[in-house]
Amino acid sequence: MELTIQDYGALADVIAVIGLIISIMYMSYQIRLSSLATQLNSRIVISQQNYDFAQLMLCHPELSTLWRQGRYDAESLQGEDYWRFTMICQQAFWSFSAQYKLYSAGML
Repeated sequence: MELTIQDYGALADVIAVIGLIISIMYMSYQIRLSSLATQLNSRIVISQQNYDFAQLMLCHPELSTLWRQGRYDAESLQGEDYWRFTMICQQAFWSFSAQYKLYSAGML
């Protein structure tokens, strides 16, 4: 039995379809790995933000005292202390806002 040009064409089509299926499977695998890497990176960023905030409080005990005092009675703070407390709150808000955005985007 001799193969004709049409037979070779049909065989090439089958091989092309098999190659396409393998390529799509590989691409989906790579997308999944990329998604997992993005989620892991997001968690690392959040851990770093929490660590940085804790370090700020540990390295500067006066900020820790100011943070505790402001949380319980912010209106008692005056002048520079009030401004520093609002900046600490703003930093915390930015961190929590970023965490919420990552969570709502499905990255956590």
